[in-house]
Amino acid sequence: MPIYLTKALTAFGLISVALYIWVVSEEFPANGHQIPQFTSGMTIFICLFLLFDAFESRKSAEKAQFDFSFAANKQYFVLLLSIIFVPTIFAVGFFTASFFFISIWSGYSWCKKQKGYFFNGLLIITF
Repeated sequence: MPIYLTKALTAFGLISVALYIWVVSEEFPANGHQIPQFTSGMTIFICLFLLFDAFESRKSAEKAQFDFSFAANKQYFVLLLSIIFVPTIFAVGFFTASFFFISIWSGYSWCKKQKGYFFNGLLIITF
């Protein structure tokens, strides 16, 4: 997929989300719509620059490269764990959820050797 097309799709996606937030925030009471509409307006304004840049560089032959390896996407696994962590607090309790979150996160992040597991155990015990 050409780079200009990925830029254009990103800009259109962000503009559509910003427009949705703009429309939904119309129903907020007592001027509660001002900050969401300001941020949506700024997002649309910045994305127009992205669209302009995308269609300005249409002649570029560069292709977008997608890397699905674990090393390239590790931050998304940690983000997914963080998103799962919050509802887990209500289901099993803060300390139990924190124990599992720290264990899994450190296993993904830096526990590749026995020393890492030892430091992970120390971290969990002190927590």
